[in-house]
Amino acid sequence: MKKKFLKILTLMLIMALAVCIFVACGDDGNGAEESIDYAREVYLNTQKYPELANQGFFATVWNEETNMPEYVRVGSAEGAAVIDPAKPTIIMVHGWNAFYSDYIIGPKFEAIAGMDEDDFAADGNVYTAKLWVDRGWNFISFQWGRFAMSDNLEVENNVYKGGLRAMLGGREDTDRPFSDYDASQYSIAQFFAAEYLRMVNALNAKGDITGEIRIAGHSMGGIVISQSYKVLDHLAAAGQLDESDLPDRTVFLDTYTGFFYVEGDEDFEISWSGEKFAGGTRGKEFLSAIQVIEDNGAAVELYVMKGGAVPIISADNSIYTVMDKAATAIMDFRFLSYGESFQHGHNGVMEVYLYSIVYDEIKVSDGSDAFFAGTPTQTVKDGKGKIILYSFSPNGTSASLKDCTVTPSDKYTAYNNPDFMQ
Repeated sequence: MKKKFLKILTLMLIMALAVCIFVACGDDGNGAEESIDYAREVYLNTQKYPELANQGFFATVWNEETNMPEYVRVGSAEGAAVIDPAKPTIIMVHGWNAFYSDYIIGPKFEAIAGMDEDDFAADGNVYTAKLWVDRGWNFISFQWGRFAMSDNLEVENNVYKGGLRAMLGGREDTDRPFSDYDASQYSIAQFFAAEYLRMVNALNAKGDITGEIRIAGHSMGGIVISQSYKVLDHLAAAGQLDESDLPDRTVFLDTYTGFFYVEGDEDFEISWSGEKFAGGTRGKEFLSAIQVIEDNGAAVELYVMKGGAVPIISADNSIYTVMDKAATAIMDFRFLSYGESFQHGHNGVMEVYLYSIVYDEIKVSDGSDAFFAGTPTQTVKDGKGKIILYSFSPNGTSASLKDCTVTPSDKYTAYNNPDFMQ
């Protein structure tokens, strides 16, 4: 009898322990393992591939002696020393086929109002990071270029799913050698979230975060920040991130929302959640992220090129739905003749936004506030569903938003007219 009692007691203890483990370390109902400590565990495989050491969050520091930028990893002691929790922070995310992106705009800045001699670096270029640093911002770039150099679909999949290969050579290498598919067991969205947590921890170690945190993604970088926000929202629910430290503002710079239907998408599994694409498509998955952002009270900005490819390649016509939830600015570059160092199109949207931090105010023709980098976040929130159009002067030589005609607009007039397609 005694032995039988002991067996029953042992079994009960084992069952109780199993329940404790499931509650503490199990999933949250969507397949995500809360047992993963993102800040401590989610890294790239730099032991096997030391080339990956230049991927992740890097803060821009300006060397006054050389008048050139230097970059330090945010999660390092040196990086933690240069970021300030009292300052606002922007995290810039590049897109597909970008590598070591410094967000440089070329040397011919006579065409951009608001520049002065102090904005130029020793090499004659203007680094947009410097424009932000000089105006009191922490400027952080998320470098993931080694995972963004293969074909578009593979790179987009990297955002959602782990088991990644990375380009190990330089961008100039014609053969572009790649690693095996063990450069990261985690997706790019998971790696971004881990780097974000390490950044927040570094900031909080120096004091309360009082400056806003803004994340901006160009092109496919917008897909990165959308999915990464969902991961961060999950981590906040799991207690790994204070909800007050979630990004305050999201910026989508000529971002497409995902490819149209791809064979196998109905069975595609997102690594961090274990779930399929919301609604079974990439476009609806993107919209689900926008909804999470909106539910958390964060601002949503969208900047698009008039007549560009974004609405055409965005799955489910979802870019139009994003416009209903965002403060949107459409940029008409068609007649701008200045172009030696300024790219009119897809990349131009990013460049225009980044240099617009130099302006204090831009007005729409109806007297309302326009949307640009310097627009207060509350104004962006209040501008939800509003669309404005920046029209650069016909045959003009200025790439300045200050020299644009800024008028109210609507999403369908901006895109559906074939005359606008380039």
